[in-house]
Amino acid sequence: MKRIFALLLIAVLLSACGANPTSAISDAEMQTKVAQILTEMPTMTAGAPFVQTATSGLPTIQPTATLPGAASTVAPTAGAPQPPAATATKPDPTATETAVPATATTNPAVTQGPTATLAAGDPRTTLGQPTWKDTMANGDNWPTGADTAGFTSIDFQNGALLLSALKPKDGWRISVSDSLTNFYLEETVNTGTCTGRDRYGLIFRVPVKSNPDQGYLAAFTCNGQYSFRKWVGPSSAMLALTLWKTDSAIKTGPNQVNRLGVMMQGSTMTLYANGVKLTEVSDPSYTAGFFGIFAGAIDSSNYTVSITEVDYWVK
Repeated sequence: MKRIFALLLIAVLLSACGANPTSAISDAEMQTKVAQILTEMPTMTAGAPFVQTATSGLPTIQPTATLPGAASTVAPTAGAPQPPAATATKPDPTATETAVPATATTNPAVTQGPTATLAAGDPRTTLGQPTWKDTMANGDNWPTGADTAGFTSIDFQNGALLLSALKPKDGWRISVSDSLTNFYLEETVNTGTCTGRDRYGLIFRVPVKSNPDQGYLAAFTCNGQYSFRKWVGPSSAMLALTLWKTDSAIKTGPNQVNRLGVMMQGSTMTLYANGVKLTEVSDPSYTAGFFGIFAGAIDSSNYTVSITEVDYWVK
């Protein structure tokens, strides 16, 4: 700044000299004059700070110590927005996590076949759970092996009761179950390698289990016929309560699965094939008794049926 003033003074002096050439001064006198003028000029106060007005809205930042490994922090001026304090990193509780599938399945889902649609009027639609059920896992409810008279033989394989008819006439086995009065009784049967009039079914209301020479029989044949009959004890007579009839509700031929059901209410008995009502008859001869299964090899030799389930509902 002094240098600028000195130059201006020199210019003034020179200008003055130009106006009065008779009063010229030497270089030495000029330097002395300039020095004198500079000495007499006021100077700025040394060390005075330069004050800058703070811009409105911008906080004055005061540096603080920075910890090793941590982010720098600043202390904002009072009243200014404050950033959140640094914290340890935690999972966002609102974040959606992607589930990682397990590498091993403990209990794999079992794929089941379609559920069979029950026919309108099928007793199973209203009776609920059976009072008694045998899924043929073992022979606990049936006498096994061949009977002493050589009519039938029972074996168990792969969750099924195999009932073999050893003669060309009906032969039966009585279950160890209790005596029944009013009930719905049903068996599920695979017809096996049947032909023609080979037959199978249920015997029920047998008065005496140890000597089953009386009772009612409900039968299906391989060619799709059905009947109700009555076995009359000492005379060994089979009386027909219905004639043999054919119905499309019965699946015909070998290796077919049929449900044969009997509803017994008082003296009235009703026959069902796969839930479809076939016929109804009335007979008062036997009011209560035990039940069993039977088969007859009428057109085959040693005809065998496979029974996978027997159920009854007490009414």
